[in-house]
This record gives sequence, structure tokens and C-alpha cells, in this order.
Amino acid sequence: MAAAICERMEVPEERLNHEISRKIRNQTVEELKNAQLSVIGRAAGEEFVTAGGVETQEVDSKTGESKCCKGLYFAGELLNVDGFTGGYNLQCAWATGYRAGASAAEASKREEETEGSSESRAAD
Repeated sequence: MAAAICERMEVPEERLNHEISRKIRNQTVEELKNAQLSVIGRAAGEEFVTAGGVETQEVDSKTGESKCCKGLYFAGELLNVDGFTGGYNLQCAWATGYRAGASAAEASKREEETEGSSESRAAD
């Protein structure tokens, strides 16, 4: 794509950034911002895949809480869940994010309730 932009802007490919006038750089930016691109094809196996992160065995599957560190929650691409980018990894991010967030909120509420009842007993 860079070669096509250079050709369209009549800038030699080998020219360095600092050798190009501000006017041409600004025109190039506008050209890129307004470029209309079309996908002309994609073959099986060319998809991007996400990988890496915290091992799922180290995370409670119902809450997203770390089994190693109480009160620490993981979601989305922080987890070692491999999948094609697009719908699959986005769905994983949304589902695990909701689960971890809701679980963390519930745990926080239980903790506040426990602290509140402990304080009222101490006051008696």
C-alpha cells in the first residue's frame, strides 16, 4: 500500500520522511484518511488469531477470579483463549468481562456487608 500511495503522491519510495515537505505530508495524510479500500478476497487460514495470557486452569470459570490471588479477576484477552479475531474473540471479551465485573461487584458487596455487621457487633 505504501508503494501505491507514494506513486499516487509522486513521491519516490526511497525518500525519507524528513525529506518530504510538510505540504506533501499533509496531503498524504488526507489521501490516507479519505482512501476507499475494498476487500477483494480472503482464503481460509488467513484469519488473525489471538493467543497467550493467563492459563484458564488458574481462573475460576464461573467468576473469572484468580485461583492464585483472591480478589483478582481476569477477562478477555488477558486469558489464554485462542480464537479467530472478529466475532469469536469479541464475544469472549464481552462474556468474560461481564462475568468478571459482575462477580467482582458481588464480592465487593459481600465484603462491605461483612465489614458492616462486624462493626455493628463491635459497637454493641
